[in-house]
Amino acid sequence: MALLGDIIYHLEITENMNQLDLTDRDCIKTAKYLIMNLQDNHQMPGNVYNQFIGILDWYREHDFITDKQWYWLMIHLWQYIDQRDMIGEMI
Repeated sequence: MALLGDIIYHLEITENMNQLDLTDRDCIKTAKYLIMNLQDNHQMPGNVYNQFIGILDWYREHDFITDKQWYWLMIHLWQYIDQRDMIGEMI
């Protein structure tokens, strides 16, 4: 399992989403972090936010995610990682 900071850095510098290859656990860890640390003025649509929550709930209940859920997370983590509140990271 990679360190969260390394995962976030990888998401930020990767120009093509197809170059990402996170494990299920790394996707879940990063998704939890993102949802818990969204900026107050984030641009993530409500349906995307709710899908993140749904996948996190699924993982908590079943201890795995499906391939479709993994792919969805990869796309949306890459797309929205910049919406996190970075002020909290500095503290």
